[in-house]
Amino acid sequence: MRGLRFEQIELERSFAERLEAKGILNLLGDATIQVQDINPEIKICRSVADHELFRYAKLFQHVPTTNRVGRQVRCLVYDVGQAPKRLMGVFELSSGPYTMGARDAYLNWSGVDRKGVKDRGLRRLMDLATIVALPPYNILLGGKLIASLAMSDVVVREVRRRYRSELLGVVATSATGLHCAILNRIGLRPGGLFSRIGQTSGYSTLGFSPRTLGAARAFLPGFVSAPEGEFSKSVRPIHVLRVAMRNCGIGSSTILQSSYPKGVYLGVLHTADLDALRSGRGRRARGVAIETILAYWKAKYLAKAVVSGSRQEALRSFVRSGPIPVSRRKRTRCSG
Repeated sequence: MRGLRFEQIELERSFAERLEAKGILNLLGDATIQVQDINPEIKICRSVADHELFRYAKLFQHVPTTNRVGRQVRCLVYDVGQAPKRLMGVFELSSGPYTMGARDAYLNWSGVDRKGVKDRGLRRLMDLATIVALPPYNILLGGKLIASLAMSDVVVREVRRRYRSELLGVVATSATGLHCAILNRIGLRPGGLFSRIGQTSGYSTLGFSPRTLGAARAFLPGFVSAPEGEFSKSVRPIHVLRVAMRNCGIGSSTILQSSYPKGVYLGVLHTADLDALRSGRGRRARGVAIETILAYWKAKYLAKAVVSGSRQEALRSFVRSGPIPVSRRKRTRCSG
């Protein structure tokens, strides 16, 4: 995965250096952040500049991911408690695949007789496709905070405004195996905000670059996403690759088989939300106030981080830099 990340960064090198030359590093936090003043604010990506910031922040992921198609809500998370404000992380909600074994079994969506319930449920469920806590906030267990903000009232209102549907839950797939530390034990609801509901079958697009995926889509000109509000198998990158390979006479099973299954998690806020997803009944979503999420995170996780000697030492010695490793930089265009 480290090698794949370096390859992704190399593909994005000119883009990253262009933004660094404009001073993007000045938006990132450093060792001088006032921990007690951390105060997150969500900004929905709307402008080109917002989406470029998101794209840059995504390069900090340890496991690269492909861009999704279909519905998409990208969010920047600023720490407005600092002066000036700092970009502390990003997250993204997107359309999920039409078929996912663990999810469909857990929500009782399997079978022809459940198609109507499933189709309605898919409009009220999204994938948590990206969670990135930028340094130095990741040292302070900021990933827990970023993941929780995906269930906030700000995001619920945005989904309702943009897609005229309720957001009753989010699905996340662990990139590194069955266990996802970021999502575990977030106690914003009894039993945890996220629960592991199963695992993938072990197939993955991780080893394929955006260029390869783009070539597969171009090879299948009639294989396009369904209209907004509808769902199709073509939304799923792995299905695009499988069909393209089959049409080229390439056996896809071995090539797409990854070395490990990945945990599938479902996040819901209320038992009634889960019941509505399973039954197809109407339900108005209610997100959590950011203030409530922040208070919980500070009491549960930030308090733990600030008494950890290793985390405090890591914060004191932190030096702000971009996602391109120093050893691979051809030149430094902005010191931040």
